[in-house]
Amino acid sequence: MTSILNLKIIHVTLIIVRKDIVVMNHSLGAQEPWHVVTGQFSRTQLIERFSDLMDKVSTGVGPSMFEAWSEIELTIDQFRALALLRQGPQRISDIASALGIRLSAATMFIDRLETKRLIERFHDQEDRRVVRCRLTPLGVKEAQSLWRINRQRVEHLATVLTRDELEKALDVLTLLAATIEHQTTAQEAVQNK
Repeated sequence: MTSILNLKIIHVTLIIVRKDIVVMNHSLGAQEPWHVVTGQFSRTQLIERFSDLMDKVSTGVGPSMFEAWSEIELTIDQFRALALLRQGPQRISDIASALGIRLSAATMFIDRLETKRLIERFHDQEDRRVVRCRLTPLGVKEAQSLWRINRQRVEHLATVLTRDELEKALDVLTLLAATIEHQTTAQEAVQNK
Protein backbone atom coordinates (compact mmCIF):
# COMPACT_ATOMS: atom_id res chain seq x y z
CA MET A 1 0.00 0.00 0.00
CA THR A 2 2.77 2.44 0.93
CA SER A 3 4.67 1.83 -2.30
CA ILE A 4 1.49 2.29 -4.36
CA LEU A 5 0.81 5.54 -2.52
CA ASN A 6 4.38 6.69 -3.11
CA LEU A 7 4.07 5.85 -6.79
CA LYS A 8 0.83 7.84 -7.02
CA ILE A 9 2.50 10.80 -5.32
CA ILE A 10 5.43 10.58 -7.71
CA HIS A 11 3.05 10.21 -10.64
CA VAL A 12 1.20 13.34 -9.52
CA THR A 13 4.41 15.30 -9.03
CA LEU A 14 5.70 14.36 -12.44
CA ILE A 15 2.51 15.46 -14.18
CA ILE A 16 3.26 19.10 -13.26
CA VAL A 17 4.60 20.11 -16.66
CA ARG A 18 2.92 23.40 -17.49
CA LYS A 19 3.10 26.39 -15.19
CA ASP A 20 -0.68 26.87 -15.29
CA ILE A 21 -1.49 23.39 -13.96
CA VAL A 22 -1.19 22.05 -10.46
CA VAL A 23 -2.13 18.51 -9.63
CA MET A 24 -3.93 18.18 -6.34
CA ASN A 25 -5.54 15.38 -4.40
CA HIS A 26 -8.35 15.75 -1.89
CA SER A 27 -6.52 13.73 0.75
CA LEU A 28 -4.00 10.92 0.83
CA GLY A 29 -6.64 8.47 1.98
CA ALA A 30 -9.29 9.43 -0.56
CA GLN A 31 -10.62 6.83 -2.99
CA GLU A 32 -11.29 9.55 -5.54
CA PRO A 33 -8.95 9.93 -8.52
CA TRP A 34 -6.33 12.64 -8.61
CA HIS A 35 -7.62 15.93 -10.00
CA VAL A 36 -6.08 18.54 -12.23
CA VAL A 37 -7.01 22.05 -11.16
CA THR A 38 -5.98 25.04 -13.26
CA GLY A 39 -5.41 28.68 -12.45
CA GLN A 40 -7.07 28.74 -9.03
CA PHE A 41 -3.98 29.13 -6.89
CA SER A 42 -1.55 31.93 -6.13
CA ARG A 43 2.14 31.53 -6.93
CA THR A 44 2.83 31.15 -3.20
CA GLN A 45 0.29 28.32 -2.94
CA LEU A 46 1.78 26.61 -6.00
CA ILE A 47 5.29 26.86 -4.52
CA GLU A 48 4.04 25.44 -1.22
CA ARG A 49 2.33 22.54 -3.00
CA PHE A 50 5.42 21.93 -5.14
CA SER A 51 7.57 21.83 -1.98
CA ASP A 52 5.17 19.41 -0.29
CA LEU A 53 5.21 17.08 -3.28
CA MET A 54 9.01 17.22 -3.57
CA ASP A 55 9.24 16.23 0.11
CA LYS A 56 6.93 13.30 -0.54
CA VAL A 57 8.90 12.23 -3.60
CA SER A 58 12.16 12.44 -1.66
CA THR A 59 10.68 10.43 1.17
CA GLY A 60 9.26 7.88 -1.27
CA VAL A 61 12.54 7.41 -3.11
CA GLY A 62 14.83 7.65 -0.11
CA PRO A 63 13.88 4.99 2.49
CA SER A 64 16.15 2.24 1.19
CA MET A 65 19.05 4.70 0.98
CA PHE A 66 18.36 5.90 4.54
CA GLU A 67 18.51 2.29 5.71
CA ALA A 68 21.86 1.87 3.94
CA TRP A 69 23.18 5.04 5.65
CA SER A 70 22.32 3.62 9.04
CA GLU A 71 24.32 0.48 8.31
CA ILE A 72 27.49 2.55 7.99
CA GLU A 73 26.25 5.08 10.57
CA LEU A 74 26.27 8.22 8.45
CA THR A 75 24.69 11.53 9.37
CA ILE A 76 22.98 13.54 6.65
CA ASP A 77 25.93 15.95 6.46
CA GLN A 78 28.38 13.04 6.21
CA PHE A 79 26.29 11.55 3.42
CA ARG A 80 26.21 14.90 1.62
CA ALA A 81 29.98 15.20 2.03
CA LEU A 82 30.40 11.77 0.43
CA ALA A 83 28.21 12.99 -2.43
CA LEU A 84 30.47 16.02 -2.91
CA LEU A 85 33.63 13.94 -2.68
CA ARG A 86 32.21 11.48 -5.18
CA GLN A 87 32.55 14.33 -7.70
CA GLY A 88 36.23 14.74 -6.84
CA PRO A 89 38.60 15.93 -4.10
CA GLN A 90 37.47 18.96 -2.08
CA ARG A 91 38.88 21.27 0.57
CA ILE A 92 37.10 21.04 3.92
CA SER A 93 36.21 24.73 3.64
CA ASP A 94 34.52 24.02 0.27
CA ILE A 95 32.56 21.16 1.81
CA ALA A 96 31.48 23.40 4.70
CA SER A 97 30.42 26.11 2.27
CA ALA A 98 28.49 23.68 0.05
CA LEU A 99 26.67 22.25 3.05
CA GLY A 100 26.06 25.66 4.62
CA ILE A 101 27.76 24.75 7.90
CA ARG A 102 30.67 26.06 9.93
CA LEU A 103 34.19 24.93 9.16
CA SER A 104 34.55 23.49 12.67
CA ALA A 105 31.44 21.31 12.19
CA ALA A 106 32.69 20.13 8.79
CA THR A 107 36.10 19.32 10.29
CA MET A 108 34.45 17.21 13.02
CA PHE A 109 32.42 15.05 10.67
CA ILE A 110 35.31 14.79 8.20
CA ASP A 111 37.35 13.45 11.15
CA ARG A 112 34.63 10.83 11.73
CA LEU A 113 34.57 9.85 8.05
CA GLU A 114 38.34 9.53 8.15
CA THR A 115 38.07 7.31 11.26
CA LYS A 116 35.63 5.11 9.33
CA ARG A 117 38.24 4.98 6.55
CA LEU A 118 35.75 6.42 4.03
CA ILE A 119 37.87 9.47 3.22
CA GLU A 120 41.48 10.57 3.47
CA ARG A 121 43.20 13.93 3.58
CA PHE A 122 46.11 14.85 1.35
CA HIS A 123 48.17 17.92 0.51
CA ASP A 124 47.46 19.68 -2.77
CA GLN A 125 50.31 19.17 -5.27
CA GLU A 126 50.27 22.81 -6.39
CA ASP A 127 50.06 24.35 -2.91
CA ARG A 128 51.24 22.13 -0.06
CA ARG A 129 49.48 24.39 2.46
CA VAL A 130 46.11 23.33 1.07
CA VAL A 131 44.66 20.11 2.47
CA ARG A 132 42.03 18.31 0.44
CA CYS A 133 39.82 15.30 1.12
CA ARG A 134 39.04 12.43 -1.21
CA LEU A 135 37.23 9.14 -0.99
CA THR A 136 39.28 6.10 -0.07
CA PRO A 137 38.68 2.86 -2.01
CA LEU A 138 36.28 1.84 0.79
CA GLY A 139 34.59 5.26 0.54
CA VAL A 140 34.20 4.87 -3.22
CA LYS A 141 32.70 1.41 -2.69
CA GLU A 142 30.23 2.64 -0.04
CA ALA A 143 29.26 5.73 -2.07
CA GLN A 144 28.70 3.61 -5.19
CA SER A 145 26.61 1.18 -3.17
CA LEU A 146 24.42 3.99 -1.81
CA TRP A 147 23.93 5.49 -5.26
CA ARG A 148 23.26 2.10 -6.82
CA ILE A 149 20.49 1.48 -4.25
CA ASN A 150 18.96 4.87 -5.03
CA ARG A 151 19.27 4.41 -8.77
CA GLN A 152 17.61 0.98 -8.64
CA ARG A 153 14.75 2.43 -6.63
CA VAL A 154 14.27 5.32 -9.07
CA GLU A 155 14.47 2.98 -12.08
CA HIS A 156 11.88 0.72 -10.47
CA LEU A 157 9.57 3.69 -9.94
CA ALA A 158 10.04 4.74 -13.57
CA THR A 159 8.90 1.34 -14.81
CA VAL A 160 5.32 2.02 -13.67
CA LEU A 161 5.07 5.18 -15.77
CA THR A 162 3.77 5.11 -19.32
CA ARG A 163 6.05 6.38 -22.08
CA ASP A 164 4.11 9.67 -22.19
CA GLU A 165 4.33 10.08 -18.41
CA LEU A 166 8.04 9.28 -18.50
CA GLU A 167 8.63 11.93 -21.19
CA LYS A 168 6.71 14.47 -19.09
CA ALA A 169 8.73 13.47 -16.03
CA LEU A 170 11.95 13.98 -17.98
CA ASP A 171 10.76 17.45 -19.02
CA VAL A 172 10.14 18.39 -15.39
CA LEU A 173 13.39 16.88 -14.13
CA THR A 174 15.37 18.55 -16.92
CA LEU A 175 13.85 21.89 -15.92
CA LEU A 176 14.69 21.27 -12.24
CA ALA A 177 18.26 20.19 -13.07
CA ALA A 178 18.80 23.29 -15.23
CA THR A 179 17.42 25.51 -12.46
CA ILE A 180 19.74 23.93 -9.89
CA GLU A 181 22.71 24.29 -12.23
CA HIS A 182 21.84 27.95 -12.89
CA GLN A 183 21.53 28.70 -9.17
CA THR A 184 24.80 26.93 -8.41
CA THR A 185 26.61 28.89 -11.15
CA ALA A 186 25.13 32.15 -9.86
CA GLN A 187 26.18 31.36 -6.27
CA GLU A 188 29.71 30.46 -7.37
CA ALA A 189 29.95 33.73 -9.31
CA VAL A 190 28.94 35.70 -6.21
CA GLN A 191 31.42 33.78 -4.02
CA ASN A 192 34.26 34.34 -6.51
CA LYS A 193 33.79 38.14 -6.50
